[in-house]
Amino acid sequence: VNAGCALYIATAMVARDGLRAHSTPVYLGQVLWSVVLCASAVVSECDRLWVLQSAKEASELRRGFTGDLRDARSSVASDKERILRELELSGQKDSLNAAIDVLLVSGMSTPTLQAAAECVGP
Repeated sequence: VNAGCALYIATAMVARDGLRAHSTPVYLGQVLWSVVLCASAVVSECDRLWVLQSAKEASELRRGFTGDLRDARSSVASDKERILRELELSGQKDSLNAAIDVLLVSGMSTPTLQAAAECVGP
């Protein structure tokens, strides 16, 4: 029986006969089970949509990216040169390339996530 149908039937029974008539442990267990099934279906669908969105974003990020910031494109050449120069001077080029790799693989990037990826490796 579909969880939504079970919840609808339980609600109709309570509406028809009142809550006291259906306050047996078995009935309350059925209602609780129906609510749990409905909630799990909603959570499952949210998770499915999140995975699809994450895959889409990762695909868009990877499009044309070689894994090295030197190969990045920019609509304004002087901006790219300035950013790359600043990156070289900071000494953080490898860290930034690693952070972008984490971002592409996981779909998000935070210092904690980068640290975890660093411990685990590629």
